[in-house]
Amino acid sequence: GVYAFQAYHGATDETDCAGHSTGLVRNYLAGHSCAGLTRSLYTASLTNGQKVVTSVAVVQMESQTSASALKKISDENGSGHIKDLVEDGVVIPGGPANLQDAGYYSMVKGSRLIVVMTEYVDGAMDTGGNLKSSDTALKAVSKDAASQGIGQNN
Repeated sequence: GVYAFQAYHGATDETDCAGHSTGLVRNYLAGHSCAGLTRSLYTASLTNGQKVVTSVAVVQMESQTSASALKKISDENGSGHIKDLVEDGVVIPGGPANLQDAGYYSMVKGSRLIVVMTEYVDGAMDTGGNLKSSDTALKAVSKDAASQGIGQNN
């Protein structure tokens, strides 16, 4: 991988997938069998030295078909999302209140949907304008985490 990820918050396991999601994503999970949700947080440094925090969520569905259908919904703008651990209460001192604004990457692995988000650790850097201008770089971090299997326990 390109980035070295350090564990920031260990994996949490949930069985109530719908209860840890929003919008159309929640609606889909409420109507389809989800075996579990594993979420974790990592930090990494960009090439310019700026620290980022990466959220990895692994949604265990009953089949590849349902994981792919969930990905399609999750990938749409404004369709709701799987809540990251920061949004669900893990505090990053001086950092963002959630990680839903940038660096989105998702992939299906078997019957699992992996959703990765990356934003700046520094809340002052974590502004709409900054996130928009650096979304491509943040996405690259998320994609690297996904391809390295970070947080996927496989």
